[in-house]
Amino acid sequence: MTRVTAITGGGAGPVASRVAALVVALVALAALQGCSDGAAPGAEGVPSTEEFVSTYVDLRISALRTTSGEIRAEDRDSILAARGVTDADLFAFVDAHGRDATFMQTVWDSVEVRLNRVRDSVNTSVRGPS
Repeated sequence: MTRVTAITGGGAGPVASRVAALVVALVALAALQGCSDGAAPGAEGVPSTEEFVSTYVDLRISALRTTSGEIRAEDRDSILAARGVTDADLFAFVDAHGRDATFMQTVWDSVEVRLNRVRDSVNTSVRGPS
């Protein structure tokens, strides 16, 4: 499993439980770093919050479109290239911000809102407007 697959998770399931599991994983990752300093926000190689959220959402949507719920390597690479982001950049974001649980909660809330919008948009287009 690649590092991005670990971030994006696999399998389908309720978005909220997946987000909660990811938050726990990120907090654990930050704890494992101990007292070492992460990259400062805005440091080279650290995506902005918007870049991270947009990239993460694109990766999750791609994974959720598969029957396995896991993103294919070529799709991941294509999304990362289109966004101008690398695996290392995504982890640099987590390293830089992972210790700030309040901030990370807002990040995952943003992810959840965007994924819900996509889901609602798909549901509306399938059913038609209410």
